[in-house]
Amino acid sequence: MSAQTPGELFRHWARVMRARVEYNEVRKDSLFKLIPVSLAFVYGKTLPSDELKRMAGEALRNHLVIKRTNLNVVNETSLHNTPGIEHLAPLAKAGKGAVICGVHLGPYHFMTSAVARAFGEIGIFAAPSFAMRGESWAQAGKALGSNVTVLPSDHKSSLLRAMRILKRGGAIVIFVDIANNVGEDTAENTVAIEFMNLPMRVRIGAAYMSQAAQSPMVYAATWLGKWGSRHVTFSEPSPPVP
Repeated sequence: MSAQTPGELFRHWARVMRARVEYNEVRKDSLFKLIPVSLAFVYGKTLPSDELKRMAGEALRNHLVIKRTNLNVVNETSLHNTPGIEHLAPLAKAGKGAVICGVHLGPYHFMTSAVARAFGEIGIFAAPSFAMRGESWAQAGKALGSNVTVLPSDHKSSLLRAMRILKRGGAIVIFVDIANNVGEDTAENTVAIEFMNLPMRVRIGAAYMSQAAQSPMVYAATWLGKWGSRHVTFSEPSPPVP
């Protein structure tokens, strides 16, 4: 069975999408074009066309569930499984703050809900488009007993505000991954790692912040389980570099 070309895979993807017209917002999403091309580029020489079609369909379903889940994060703060969350309460009690590092995979917005349950104050570094939802996040944090501040990544004052939150014993949430198509000339303060056979650039600012504030770092990952269940796992704290 021949491997699927990017064009053939994209046409299959389009047919699947047309069958799901109720999700109109996804058709405008850049991921609509990115996923089938990426699958064919990475796996096209080693996987048969049927397997690539299955992967495309699975990616579509996961993307739709994640998108809907993230849109409802303010009103739906329940998590089904949080291994490692027991590491957060001692950090909050110690009063030295914590830098929580995550990536944009799975229902990643719910990672913040778990952190808010443990810390009385948290700051979230966010892109300007997401930072506009700051008021909604503040209301959601209040319901969880936490003071939540959204820190726009393009504001010069955000770094100072983040350091103050850490000094007060709060937590800072940073999503360390950035677009993997960032060129070398525009990828300052990042390092490249291999992730799922593709290069992914990771911000190193979180490590500097941990060192400057002498606050430990915790790594978090999120994923969707069966029937859309939401899971967040936290690593053991990594002490700051002296």
